[in-house]
Amino acid sequence: MSLLFVVGGASALLVPTPTLSAGSSSSSVGGVATSSRRALLNGVASFSAAVSASALLPGNAEATDFFKKQEGTYMTMEAYNKVKSEAKKDEKLFGTFEALRFKAGNTAEFDKLASEDKLKDVSALALKWDQDIRKELMDKAAEQLDAKAKDSGSAISKAMLEDLKQLDKLAKAGDKEGIPAVSAAVRSKVLQFGELEPQRLIDRDGVGDL
Repeated sequence: MSLLFVVGGASALLVPTPTLSAGSSSSSVGGVATSSRRALLNGVASFSAAVSASALLPGNAEATDFFKKQEGTYMTMEAYNKVKSEAKKDEKLFGTFEALRFKAGNTAEFDKLASEDKLKDVSALALKWDQDIRKELMDKAAEQLDAKAKDSGSAISKAMLEDLKQLDKLAKAGDKEGIPAVSAAVRSKVLQFGELEPQRLIDRDGVGDL
């Protein structure tokens, strides 16, 4: 009888376990048992060495199914790569929501420019917000949300576009007094969008105070 151990890409290890005939003497039994135990111990030592050596190898050995576990079960390489890919997407999405939370406070820049009579800069800033914040952050984040949240995100984005257009109109009309109210509406919509962050991201990373 033999014991078979298989580890990832390591070669199989066979440990012989001799059988005894009915006429074997007690001394033979003792000798065989000692020999069998020695062989088993040597086999286990070799097995441990194989596992340790495999764990130190880069690339293939590190990524074998044997060493990749999830909640107590072994994973296939396909499943492991899928988990890694999803984690990378979540990390990027979390970063997008973090950026939006930071940008919400930047709407005060509209008010500052208006107070300094830099109305052309208000128009330029409104265009920049449309390109860099609304399209690059909000719209791209909305695409990764579930159906209901995606619809809500798209609606918020469209409403914010109207606010940004209004800021441009006010600036071109020289109405600096009307700018703070509209910039506050822009900030409100950014915060509204932030509430759509998936719960899995909140549970994993938490959400800091604004």
